[in-house]
Amino acid sequence: MRQLLIALGCLMAAMPLGWIAANTASSPAKGKEPRFPQLTLEQLNDQQRPVGEKIVKISSVGLGGPYNPMLRSPIYAQRMYDLLDYLRWHTSVPTKLNEMAILIVGRQWRSQVEWYAHAPLAKKAGLADSIILT
Repeated sequence: MRQLLIALGCLMAAMPLGWIAANTASSPAKGKEPRFPQLTLEQLNDQQRPVGEKIVKISSVGLGGPYNPMLRSPIYAQRMYDLLDYLRWHTSVPTKLNEMAILIVGRQWRSQVEWYAHAPLAKKAGLADSIILT
């Protein structure tokens, strides 16, 4: 029961990130500039660079997905990075359950970037293909 409550807490914490990823991953309308042009490491200023380098080390989408808009505020990006690090690697929730929660949120928000990044991690964590592919 405790693990279920923790998993639900993780799910609730991940929902805003799913929304950010779903709303920033789509391509802009023709002739319009994207609201948040994709950043590269070379474009990051001295305040953004330390968290950007940490993100690149652990992210399968680099600075894309939810990280691109988060980096506009280095303090926010660092705090979110710390929260995500805690939720993914330092809780009592098994990795398999964490990945399932992330995929549920990704599906709810129709976030392709979450699916792209986490479906392979869910498989590696031991989640069955029948769960991942539905």
